[in-house]
Amino acid sequence: MKIKIFPLTADAATIAAGRQRRRTAGKLQRKREMPEISCRLIVATATAAVAVASIICLSFSLPGCAAQESDDEGELHHLDQLHHQHQDFIIGESEEHDHIAHHLAEMQNKDELLEDIREDTVVNAIPEKDLPKFGELLQNVTVPVSREAVLQCVVDNLQTYKIAWLRVDTQTILTIQNHVITKNHRMSITHAEKRAWILRIRDVKESDKGWYMCQINTDPMKSQVGYLDVVVPPDILDYPTSTDMVIREGSNVTLKCAATGSPTPTITWRREGGELIPLPNGAEAVAYNGSFLTIAKVNRLNMGAYLCIASNGIPPTVSKRVMLIVHFPPMIWIQNQLVGAALTQNITLECQSEAYPKSINYWMKNDTIIVPGSDHGASYRSDGKSPHLTKHDAKSLTDDLDRMQDLKGWASRLAPVSPILGLSMILGIGFLGPWPG
Repeated sequence: MKIKIFPLTADAATIAAGRQRRRTAGKLQRKREMPEISCRLIVATATAAVAVASIICLSFSLPGCAAQESDDEGELHHLDQLHHQHQDFIIGESEEHDHIAHHLAEMQNKDELLEDIREDTVVNAIPEKDLPKFGELLQNVTVPVSREAVLQCVVDNLQTYKIAWLRVDTQTILTIQNHVITKNHRMSITHAEKRAWILRIRDVKESDKGWYMCQINTDPMKSQVGYLDVVVPPDILDYPTSTDMVIREGSNVTLKCAATGSPTPTITWRREGGELIPLPNGAEAVAYNGSFLTIAKVNRLNMGAYLCIASNGIPPTVSKRVMLIVHFPPMIWIQNQLVGAALTQNITLECQSEAYPKSINYWMKNDTIIVPGSDHGASYRSDGKSPHLTKHDAKSLTDDLDRMQDLKGWASRLAPVSPILGLSMILGIGFLGPWPG
């Protein structure tokens, strides 16, 4: 791309004025000489034409020439008369001669003008050593978004030539010398140390990224280009990044994470507690790189917080927490299915349960729910996983006729997640004496 912006220097203008004066004087001289030269050429040409026509008549048996074949002297006399007639005709028609001469002169003037232009090109050439030149290479610049970018162009021996900054991709003139041409108020130009022309761009935006040119208006034009790279820290997008997800145990799930930034960020998945992540190939790893994390046949052990981490070398690194919630049916177990106690002794029955969502836990005896504070003198407590039943008076459990058989049927049932599961416990009561009769 070449853009000529400024006029020639004073020295070049003086040379051009002198050359124009010489060209004008040459034109006047040619105009004075041209009519006479043209008239002579026309007379000579007409005479030659008459002679050729006469020769043709002598060489060929043409009807108009039959009377002259027998008399050579008559032929010569005829040729002489023709010659004088044409000469008198040409001299008498001076206006036509001037018109022809004028056109011939114009043609020669055009040739002279082209020659003068060629001479101008040679005369106007300035030695390379006297022309401005760049003192340093224009460096590429990398700057974070919202900061200030500084592009420096160093020129030696500038003389009366001018410096301009341009945006290459849009072919926009930004500055000329100390003047800002663009309407972008974030740009400014400074001149330092009489050789450095510094373009400053405040509050850099990502759209400012691209090629910039420093140009000197020599002929031919001299220029250098440098690249402004604007880097942007990573930012995780709310969409399509996954939010907290709920899924049934045994299903497949894919966690998504999307981020912007320049350079393009790298996405890494980790578990908040440092647990292993199941990979699509069946292996497990502490971290997984990729925007999509797929877990096949999710189980309750995969439930928890996952971190999507985006980084591109530009601080700060950002992350988003995605909670994976797995629904699964209840599972219960007990440590001891038979528990013994003496009469009047307090006893605690305990079972372990696990489910999500949280289950409703209660105890039953003979298909009857034991309500805390009822006739059985029982109370409930739970540590979040283990429902407990505390019996305050074990003697009341032996009043039934079936005695030990009545001690069966204690269970823990969990709801509402199906299936409802239960495990039986047997409470044995120890006596100091024989069984009553």
